[in-house]
Amino acid sequence: MTTLNAASPVHLQIQTIFGVRSQLDSSLFFSDEHTVIYPAGNQFILANVETKGQRIFRCSELEHIDCIIVHSNAAIVAVVASGMNADKQNTIISFYDLHTTLGKRKRMFELRDGPMTITSMAFSHDAKYLAILECGNREYTLSLWLWQKSRLAASVKLSQVEGVTVLSQVLFHPNDNNLLSIIGRRYCRFIRHLDGNLRIQSSSAKLDQYDFISHAWYDSSRFIAGTSNGHVCVLFNGDVQTEIDVIENRDRPITTIPRTISTNSSLGKSIGRSGFNTSQQENLDTSRVTGEEVTSISIVNKGFFCLIGGKRLCLFSKIADSWDFAKTREYIVPSSEIGAARSSTISSSIQSQNSNDKQPLNNNHSMWKVVVSPKEEHVLVLTSKQQIYSVSDMTRDQSAESIEPFPLELIFNAFHQSSIRGLDIAVQKPFFISSGDDHTIRLWNYETNTIEQMKLYNEPVYAITMHPNIAVQKPFFISSGDDHTIRLWNYETNTIEQMKLYNEPVYAITMHPSGHQIVVAFASKVALMNVLIDGFATVKEYPIHAAHQVKFSNGGHLFAVIDANIIQIISPVYLKVIHRFNHGQTVRQILWTKNDLALYSQSSNYFVTWNLQNQKKIFELKPSYRLDGGFVADREDKIVYLASDDGLIRAFNYGQLNHEVKLPQDDKPSCLQIFPSNEALICGTQRGSIYIIKTPLTKASTSIFHYLAHSAKITQIVVAFHEALIISSCEDGILMLWETHVKSSTKSEDWTPVVLHNKARFIHLE
Repeated sequence: MTTLNAASPVHLQIQTIFGVRSQLDSSLFFSDEHTVIYPAGNQFILANVETKGQRIFRCSELEHIDCIIVHSNAAIVAVVASGMNADKQNTIISFYDLHTTLGKRKRMFELRDGPMTITSMAFSHDAKYLAILECGNREYTLSLWLWQKSRLAASVKLSQVEGVTVLSQVLFHPNDNNLLSIIGRRYCRFIRHLDGNLRIQSSSAKLDQYDFISHAWYDSSRFIAGTSNGHVCVLFNGDVQTEIDVIENRDRPITTIPRTISTNSSLGKSIGRSGFNTSQQENLDTSRVTGEEVTSISIVNKGFFCLIGGKRLCLFSKIADSWDFAKTREYIVPSSEIGAARSSTISSSIQSQNSNDKQPLNNNHSMWKVVVSPKEEHVLVLTSKQQIYSVSDMTRDQSAESIEPFPLELIFNAFHQSSIRGLDIAVQKPFFISSGDDHTIRLWNYETNTIEQMKLYNEPVYAITMHPNIAVQKPFFISSGDDHTIRLWNYETNTIEQMKLYNEPVYAITMHPSGHQIVVAFASKVALMNVLIDGFATVKEYPIHAAHQVKFSNGGHLFAVIDANIIQIISPVYLKVIHRFNHGQTVRQILWTKNDLALYSQSSNYFVTWNLQNQKKIFELKPSYRLDGGFVADREDKIVYLASDDGLIRAFNYGQLNHEVKLPQDDKPSCLQIFPSNEALICGTQRGSIYIIKTPLTKASTSIFHYLAHSAKITQIVVAFHEALIISSCEDGILMLWETHVKSSTKSEDWTPVVLHNKARFIHLE
């Protein structure tokens, strides 16, 4: 937040976050034995793997992040970000405390006056030094920083003269903070910090056939390195002592894999799995995406874990009295997200879904990083599809070899894998529902922070709405997204009540106020469903294609569906279309008036208010600007606020323009909501920020309060009926639950005792 004081009409504080920002493949670390840290939006989350509790702090550098590194013993996280200083790009690094004063910035300084491409970073064992390996101008530079003093201790350039072609990773010796190891293509060297200089130690090792891309120190004299063609080597003094072929049944000769990096490639995903920004990377011969690369290595007692080709996690155990290792375990990402979920995390109703519900979400998971807790009680894996998995059998005997691979288990909730399209909240239960391009519908419980139900479909779910009786009488909200799931959440327990995966994207979703019905918009149809205790049951399907918004009326007796330029009003009681309105242009958003007697509709440059009784237009507006940021109306339906692509929010009173306000920093609105009690506006933006805007808008300066939230476009914002909670969803699949402090809010904890029915008791309507 850049502006927040007593004058703010609403104060926001993040309560829970569902999701992980996995665009950075090296963004998962243990801060202690039971706490893992990872970014989500522009926040850092410290999540307890045992209790599932979260501690959250914001980090402004995450908006332009290049890389992250954590020192667990020192409880420090270092964040490198690119920024602008006096119209000139620079690179800064910030250090945050993870223990005493969580989220307090302890140090910040400029690394370079200009852009830099970071290949790898490493802390010394005592956290005294920070080593940074960067690439630019066709050569590498290794810098050693005394970060607590913001001082550069030493640096050295590594060019082709020293035999350097491509470097991958730098690490400190586990006991000596003046000795570093550095690896790359046909390259392995030790570098000694002595008398303010970094001195490269000579080596006679023959490494022409090795393309090292990851390594980890096994003890004080040896480290283990992985190659791009599926080999793991044990190196002693820079010489290969033992070589292990991790690709079974290899039927071709071993060759060095040529690697090529262009200026637009991702160094973090092609070299060290470090997730570092590589927009400035030079043209070097460094490509190595072969499906065999050993991309991440973590040492455990008498062995090590390694990721192979992003598809397999293997545990190798040391053979007694030798430096050979044997594979004893193999783990894979399960084909079904539902099957991977723990019963303690997701309701047992999900486990009982039929086989159609257990279709794979997306088999294109790539495992990006494996991390081991300090005492080796937990092993976690971060994937490219925004999921965090765990190795569940760490307490068992790991020495006995197993032939069949073990499935990994989700350690937290089953997060959305891509853009969230639909989001709605219940009233009588602590549920909300979500859907999206991952083809799932998920029913969440925000009291337990778990998924109550989840279902997979064969098509996208574009829109979804919840019947007022659930959404008002239950603490539920519902979400959908590009991951083809619909999820019903309970926002009091912070759990997913239900989740279902579909074979097509879910474009939109809405929940009846009772929480017992939802309307879901798929690519090929719109479906009215009953929410049961063990799933979603279809009541009726309507042949409406790619409806990007559906909305229950406030009373729940009608719901509206966008069908291109047509708005269809349907009765969930009579199961038929009651009215049709021709907007004339492709409709982007609809909204019911408070008395349900009229309906607002908006396209890119046309706004209409419809009378449902005589089916005529009450008011229409054809502006010269584009209406791409959404709209809301006050509680008396007198003033309508329209957000446009020029960054302005305009207030219209019975069709007449009253006042307007412009968002700061040239930000563009993407969605708009209003708090009914004090009519404060809440605006989500293209950059992922949230603004609270005090109303009424005046000719004098209007108070605007900024909250740093997501890191991408905010797709939806919903406000709970008691106004003590809002939920925001993002294009990156992350959901944020915000606790609000509104002076006139009326929160009620007395939810209805009515429970969901099961399929055996439910009578299907034909």
